[in-house]
Amino acid sequence: MKKKNKFFKKDQTYLELKIVRETETKYICKIAKQKYRNEKFFPSEKPYHIFISNVGIRISSQAHPDFGPTNHYKYCNNVSLIMLYVRGMSKSKDDQTFSIPYEIWGAVQLAILEYNLLMNRYSI
Repeated sequence: MKKKNKFFKKDQTYLELKIVRETETKYICKIAKQKYRNEKFFPSEKPYHIFISNVGIRISSQAHPDFGPTNHYKYCNNVSLIMLYVRGMSKSKDDQTFSIPYEIWGAVQLAILEYNLLMNRYSI
C-alpha cells in the first residue's frame, strides 16, 4: 500500500476563461473560474501583484475583467504590452465580458496555463 504524501495536492485550475460567443475577428469571453483576487491573485513584491508570463502577456487582478490595451498590439506587434485583467475589487463587474482577438488567443491561453502551473507548484 502506497503512503500518501501529505504535501501532494491534486492539480488545480486557478484561472480559466470561457468563450461566450465569436465574431469575425475575436472571441467574446468572461472569467469562468478564478480562485484568488487582488493581492492574493499573485503573491509578489512587484507593484499590483502582476503575473508576467514567458510569452510576455501580463495578468492582473485589480478592478474588473478586461483585455487590453485596446488595439495597441496592432501598431507594435508586441504581445509584451498586452494585459489580461481578471476579477478584482469591482465585484459587481465579475461577469463582465471582454474580447480577445483570434491572433492573440493562443498566447493568452499559454499565459493562463503558465499561471495555473506556477500556482500549483507554490500552493501547498
